[in-house]
Amino acid sequence: MSFLVDTNILLRSVEPLHPHHAVAVAAVYRLLAESTPVYFNAEWKRIIVVHGVSGVKVHDARLVATMKTHGVRSLLTFDMDDFKRYTGIDVMHPKVVAA
Repeated sequence: MSFLVDTNILLRSVEPLHPHHAVAVAAVYRLLAESTPVYFNAEWKRIIVVHGVSGVKVHDARLVATMKTHGVRSLLTFDMDDFKRYTGIDVMHPKVVAA
């Protein structure tokens, strides 16, 4: 049997003060110790760890991970400030594109 690890498990594993932190870490550790194949979005995990992203901002990090995985450099968004921390992408407001 193999497992895809949900985003909420990864998030709890990097939030030591969250009530689910210990069980999230323990579950993944046990699967790995038993040599169970465990899958997750590796680029997304790297981005949230490198940039210290937590909470609702992880959804932005997932967009950036998808962009980097597929070689997309430009992001169209109303929330330009949310993406300032990320390098290697061009963030554009719809008003600029529509003009």
